[in-house]
Amino acid sequence: MRCKKCKSLILEQLSTYFWCGALLGAGALLGCLIYFNFI
Repeated sequence: MRCKKCKSLILEQLSTYFWCGALLGAGALLGCLIYFNFI
């Protein structure tokens, strides 16, 4: 029971980091595209 809970907690943290990274990456990519379009 405890091990299962620990595993789900780690998975939850990983998914949170994944979404933060994905959002940051998308924002950076969008910023670069806009930046290069204006030059």
